[in-house]
Amino acid sequence: MRVALIVHSVLVVPLLVFLALGCQQREFTLIVIGENDTDGAGVFINGRSVGTMVKEGEQRPQFSMILPKGTLTVEVKKDGYLPFLEVITVTSQVSEQMYVKLARDTISEGKSSDAATDSPRRAPASPANKLPVCPD
Repeated sequence: MRVALIVHSVLVVPLLVFLALGCQQREFTLIVIGENDTDGAGVFINGRSVGTMVKEGEQRPQFSMILPKGTLTVEVKKDGYLPFLEVITVTSQVSEQMYVKLARDTISEGKSSDAATDSPRRAPASPANKLPVCPD
């Protein structure tokens, strides 16, 4: 009986040590924190929409999600701003914080306002003014 207990202890203790050391957490919490202008911005992980940045109370807008460890492409997009893109690799952390600052998309804003104000106004073509289409 005593020998069986010793053999059992010799087998169970290494198994428990192996499980404790070998079973690492395979997920982490991603926390995306942004400036005030990121409120309402969409968050995309590996090209897939996963949520929206939200401002609660006096805190900065943020988004959090539990994700599998590994390499992830994180994008934050909002109309009127250039997309924020960052590739992260998480292997051992329990949580990862990312800070986002969006830049205004002044080129797109300029094009849309220029197109609206600088383009000459033309009357729509009437059917009589159209050129005939020749069959092939």
